[in-house]
Amino acid sequence: DENYTFDQLVADAAALTKTNDAGEIEVFGYISWWNWWNLQGHVLAGGGTIWENLRTPEERVVVDEAWYRALRRWKDELSSAFQLAPGSQQVGNLGPNVFFEQGRAALFDDGTWRAPFVKKAAPDLNFAVAPFPTDQVKKSRGSTVCWGVSTGAEDFEQSWDLAKYLFTPEALEAYWQILWVAPPARLSVVQSEAFKQVTGLSSGGIDYPGIESEEEWNRLSRWIVTTLENGWDTQEGLGDNFNILQREMDAAIEQVLVPGSTISVEEAIDTAVANTNNEIDLNR
Repeated sequence: DENYTFDQLVADAAALTKTNDAGEIEVFGYISWWNWWNLQGHVLAGGGTIWENLRTPEERVVVDEAWYRALRRWKDELSSAFQLAPGSQQVGNLGPNVFFEQGRAALFDDGTWRAPFVKKAAPDLNFAVAPFPTDQVKKSRGSTVCWGVSTGAEDFEQSWDLAKYLFTPEALEAYWQILWVAPPARLSVVQSEAFKQVTGLSSGGIDYPGIESEEEWNRLSRWIVTTLENGWDTQEGLGDNFNILQREMDAAIEQVLVPGSTISVEEAIDTAVANTNNEIDLNR
């Protein structure tokens, strides 16, 4: 639940890991997308800062101990301990979501959009969703769904009317009730009874699951309301230069987590951040 901590996650992941008689792992205690998109959540929950002068012309990446601690825990307590690494060695092209759907991983770190797809792919899997675990602070990193109209669009006025309609409570409710992938951009809709009525869609050959009971809604989606009402959501990670940092940090994470790596966490992160800031400076 919302009181779950990262220390408890590590302990549970170790307890839930199952091996066969040959010592091969059959069920991983924890699995993730081993990349910057997910590591930034651990940095922020660890009380870390990612950007200074966020979303200004002077934006730059800053590093503190939370960065090193987050990647060190991935390496020492989660990834290496469970013999996982990015690339094709074990996860391959399946993706960690498939491991979770097949019951080959017990704890899985992903976003709001994953729940309906897990239900569709594995209708018999009994799973629940909770807010991001607490480390030094309680934070859940997020991104934003945006609608827009090109200034060069044909029938601009009609397109703009549609865009405006998509932000009405009626449209936001329907969007959530059919897809339930991203919470609406109105807290009043998130807190409404309509938010609990998830129909999915079954029409024209489309079979997209809904939520069938209040118990299931509590298990899969209540955490969204809890997170937003408490102000735990944050977009601090989404700087204007996020794509540069993501590219550099993805490479750094892979360097650290690949089996047999001798590069230190500090060296990998410091190099990635220096490369990012140098490219930002060149682009000014």
